[in-house]
Amino acid sequence: VNVDADRIKRASSIRYDFFRRTVTPRSDSLDTLSTLKNMGYGTAMITDCSAETAVVWRELQFVPLVDVPLLSCEVRMTKPDPRIYLLACRRLGTPADRCLYVGDGGSDELSGAAQLGMTPVLIRTPEEDIDDRISEEWNGIRISAVSEILEHVE
Repeated sequence: VNVDADRIKRASSIRYDFFRRTVTPRSDSLDTLSTLKNMGYGTAMITDCSAETAVVWRELQFVPLVDVPLLSCEVRMTKPDPRIYLLACRRLGTPADRCLYVGDGGSDELSGAAQLGMTPVLIRTPEEDIDDRISEEWNGIRISAVSEILEHVE
């Protein structure tokens, strides 16, 4: 298909605008991350993502609350590759066995974190339980709100 530059630019603009509107933090995320920072904890984010995430990420409210953002499109690794978890640990200056890993269960991320000695936690609201994004059977810790993370830190 022969598409001119203006149409490509317009299509890209629509995709980025959609992404900006749909990437929103869970209601208690910002308060919980602020609390963790005030408690002296470092925070990292590991996400499997495309290039638009990297652009939109820098515009989000999360930026000052995440010490180590690891976007797969930038670090060229995806979950459950152990190297991406270890990179987060190295940049945080924290051994894996002192890390709490919270995720929605996609990409075998929870078992990947567990294999390195992290404490993995599945976050799923009742509404999310109806979909099948989780790629693995999970019998470990489960939470339904980000604020519940505070119950699992020392």
